[in-house]
Amino acid sequence: MHHDVEHGIEPTTIIKGIHDINDRLRAVAELDEADSVLILVGALDRKFARIGVRMADLLPDARLVEVAGAGHTVHLERPDAWLGAVTE
Repeated sequence: MHHDVEHGIEPTTIIKGIHDINDRLRAVAELDEADSVLILVGALDRKFARIGVRMADLLPDARLVEVAGAGHTVHLERPDAWLGAVTE
């Protein structure tokens, strides 16, 4: 069995994660009753930045904010940008 040697991740775990993400994206598509949705991602978190774009494409009133210089924890890494996006 081949492992992701660098991260110790089983391929089946990766595949399950992809399916989980797709399930979540389908659930997001059902948010069309919401007036607006803020999708806030860190530019350095490439995986979730791509997911954010997909989510924004699915939601007609979504606002995607990609924060430069932040990774997965935008609220901790760039609290100023997080607060600005949330209160805008």
